Amino acid sequence: MSNENFFQELKAKAFQREKKKLSKYAVLSSDGFRFKDDKTEKTDHRLPFAIDTDRILYSRAYARYIDKTQVFSLVPNDHITHRALHVQFLSKISRTIGDILGLNTDLIEAISLGHDIGHPPFGHDGEEMLSGLSKKVLGKKFYHNIHSIRVLEYLEKGGNGLNLTFQTLDGILCHNGEEDYVKTEPDIKKGTEKIEITISKIEKGEIDYSPSTLEGCLVKICDT
Repeated sequence: MSNENFFQELKAKAFQREKKKLSKYAVLSSDGFRFKDDKTEKTDHRLPFAIDTDRILYSRAYARYIDKTQVFSLVPNDHITHRALHVQFLSKISRTIGDILGLNTDLIEAISLGHDIGHPPFGHDGEEMLSGLSKKVLGKKFYHNIHSIRVLEYLEKGGNGLNLTFQTLDGILCHNGEEDYVKTEPDIKKGTEKIEITISKIEKGEIDYSPSTLEGCLVKICDT
């Protein structure tokens, strides 16, 4: 048996185990969709959303979480939560709840770890300052969730991007704005539309941009 066939057999068995375990409302890893062909995935035993998680975890952008504070900036207190710790807390809380609900915890972890990749330094003050400059120069606000997509898909790996699944990118893009909702529910009509369509909605000021999956909704709620 060739190495490729061996890994494909491992993956097929993992897909079967997952299908038996997950709720009918969960996203199956076999439904993970990438906009670009991914040759390395065909010889990989990991499931698609687990691959997303590892690509985010080992990215240069993830390493830059270090020393970025979550809310406050330039404080001498080492116990003020840093962004690297925040995304780990979010991942743990979301995965714990997701496991109870029978959701896809690989997808939950990928969204959680990548959701603040595009956040600037100096907490939310940094985002407000960048947004003010962006409006003056470009005529539009700076959104850290949009910048997360820009970093992951257009800047990482020398401009080639990480080629993450639509479900992971969509969850990252739609993770914020939870304070504007009475309830959060998945936008299942979205399908696998191009990420740029949702980005356009956000830049136009539309607040109704829910994640396409329950996993994305769960991360959004836990990040409140």
